[in-house]
Amino acid sequence: MKVYFISFFLFAAVSFTYSLSAPNDSAKSKPLSVIVMPFIENQFYPYDYDTIRDSFIRAFHRKGFNVIVDDSTWYVLLDTGLHLSQLFPTDLDSVSQVIDVDLIVYGHLNYTYFQRGVYSRQKMIKNPVQIRVYDTSKKEIVLRDNLYLSERRGWVYHSQTSEELGTYILRRLRFLDYNTNKK
Repeated sequence: MKVYFISFFLFAAVSFTYSLSAPNDSAKSKPLSVIVMPFIENQFYPYDYDTIRDSFIRAFHRKGFNVIVDDSTWYVLLDTGLHLSQLFPTDLDSVSQVIDVDLIVYGHLNYTYFQRGVYSRQKMIKNPVQIRVYDTSKKEIVLRDNLYLSERRGWVYHSQTSEELGTYILRRLRFLDYNTNKK
């Protein structure tokens, strides 16, 4: 009986000290804000047919990020005169000065094909989706990736949906310690 009493007392003491050392929720940090630029050229705002952009927006929303989709912000961006589907690293500084955002997700989807193989077995292969994530506080690109929607290696053919692209990039960002909240 004494053993149970002592073990219960030790458990209560440890849990009490742990609760005192836990971070205080009174100073809650706000979620990271993200803007996702269009990936497909020659489309106009609101970019309805850009499924890759939509998959990133849905994936970031699901994980609790603050995704900027309001019209007033986009009209300010469109008035800058930048080609939003083909941004360069020098353009990202001007975008971060126009709007207050933590991460900028941008890239390019090229629908052209290139040939691979010898003359007898030429295959047409799609170019990858180029994805870049820019951190405005560090002023550098923190994630750079080229992803294929469909890939063939020998007899194996692997295709992934645009939804899987968004979750893959979020997983990579989490490994880089970009969680939902600011630090």
